[in-house]
Amino acid sequence: SYAIPLWEGDKVVGCLMIAKSIEKIKATKDAISTLASEMEKVSRSVSGITDEIQHISSNNQQIYELMTKLLDETAKMNSILGVINKLSTSAKMLGLNASIEASRAGEAGRGFFVVAKEIEKMSNNTTQSAREISAMLGGVDSQVNHVSEKSRETSESISQQAASLQEIAAIMESLNENVKVIESYIKNL
Repeated sequence: SYAIPLWEGDKVVGCLMIAKSIEKIKATKDAISTLASEMEKVSRSVSGITDEIQHISSNNQQIYELMTKLLDETAKMNSILGVINKLSTSAKMLGLNASIEASRAGEAGRGFFVVAKEIEKMSNNTTQSAREISAMLGGVDSQVNHVSEKSRETSESISQQAASLQEIAAIMESLNENVKVIESYIKNL
């Protein structure tokens, strides 16, 4: 508080007093200090979240690249299945021709006929197995495409979230600077 005497001649006739509440100033200083501390914590948290989102984004990009490689590998497997199907068809034709020739040879071709039937049976089993593998690869292809699409969507979402968090971090930094300015003003009261 400040006291100013009021003079009348050489005699004090009154006093003018000005007072300010120290409690309110202290409470305001404490509140601003707490706010500055909390703002700093929020800034660090946002920064940590931003770093984690960037890490997740990087991992997601690697997953997308692995899915692309997996699709390439399934395409190669389908190509190999095409070769197996051609071999199976050729073996079937060979077995059929061998059966015909064994029939023409009569009793002398009987042993050859058994071999020809086994070749046909192997050909049929190979064709059936190739179809099953092809169907499985089709399912894998479909699932990998689905996962790749979801991975791409996730990457876009993560990028948007990272941009939003960077914007929040910038706002928090600006607010933190403003709180520090207010804190310095209050200290001077």
